[in-house]
Amino acid sequence: MVNAQEWLNKNFPKKQRGEITSLNLSGQKLEGKLDLSDFVKLTILNSAWNHQLTQLDLSKNVNLTEIWCSSNQLTILDLSKNTNLVVISAYRNNISQDLNTFSHLNKLKRLDLGLEKNYLIHNGKNNNFSGSLASLKDCQDLEYICIGNQPNVKGGLEFLPAEKLTYFGCFDTIFKEILKPYNYDVYAWQLVNYPPKFNLADLQTKITETKQSLAEPKLKEGEKSRLQSKLNLLEQKLQEQLQQPKEKNAIQNYLNEKESEPKPGENPLLKPSPSKIKTDLKDIYDLLPNKTKIGISIILLILLIWSIKKFAKSSKKRETKQTETKPPINPPITNKEKPKTPIFTPKKQTSKKPKSRKTNKPKRTQSISNLYKYKKTNE
Repeated sequence: MVNAQEWLNKNFPKKQRGEITSLNLSGQKLEGKLDLSDFVKLTILNSAWNHQLTQLDLSKNVNLTEIWCSSNQLTILDLSKNTNLVVISAYRNNISQDLNTFSHLNKLKRLDLGLEKNYLIHNGKNNNFSGSLASLKDCQDLEYICIGNQPNVKGGLEFLPAEKLTYFGCFDTIFKEILKPYNYDVYAWQLVNYPPKFNLADLQTKITETKQSLAEPKLKEGEKSRLQSKLNLLEQKLQEQLQQPKEKNAIQNYLNEKESEPKPGENPLLKPSPSKIKTDLKDIYDLLPNKTKIGISIILLILLIWSIKKFAKSSKKRETKQTETKPPINPPITNKEKPKTPIFTPKKQTSKKPKSRKTNKPKRTQSISNLYKYKKTNE
């Protein structure tokens, strides 16, 4: 065995690492930790079948699209910075993580984490992933997934994107018995148990697409049987929809009519007028499951109690306001107790002389000559 970092430093000088896009280290018998921080342009990494690699540092490899690291001794797979990953092959390791590790990888097409019955566990190497398949609900491009021999992965099959899924390996898991009647076709199982919200036209188009893919000459036996089972289930579902009475399709027809209505800004004359469907609240209520009916009745009961309490509070407030604003009732007044009414005597109107204006001008003083003449006349 060779130390992984020493072997990398010897064979790949640091000056060249920044331009390398693909790195193949498969079968080199490397051991220990492998730091690939200098390979900033790396898109494909193959470090499988080294048997002794314990850790991969991929924090700087943001352009990585494919990682092949099976048959090693990895215990942790940190892919938080690698958002462009399309392929992950990490079976035959000792990784114990939750499926939430891959929830942010919305470009993922292949996820290989487990083993099928044809591949025996070698030297006790087997991952131990846990959690729910609902963690992969944003991986809409998934085509291949293998969680064989991972018994701690439970639930969430209804959330798994299955329209493009061509292979689902589930050996020694709870999903094996669930999918056995459906020929291990996840989409067929979802269609029967969790039917998507599509109308009859969508069902018919899916049937024609499945027939076209069945007509192709180069088909594997497993894929052919899967497509045939899918076709049978689709046709069966279509017949069920056609046999339902018109009243039972009231909600779907109403929704289709709403979708066919012209959007604001569109000419309504260019679109065909939607058929007028008379729907009753009773018909819609009959279509609901029993649990939903119980829930609606409980909500209505709570609303009724709340409205009664509110009405009682408001009536009490009105009574208190009326008592506050009402004038007090006085006892009847007797003749003895009658108050003497004061006699009104109007005041005499006196003519008032207008007051002279006060001025700030100083008084004129008489001259000395005038005073002298006044004295003489008086004598």
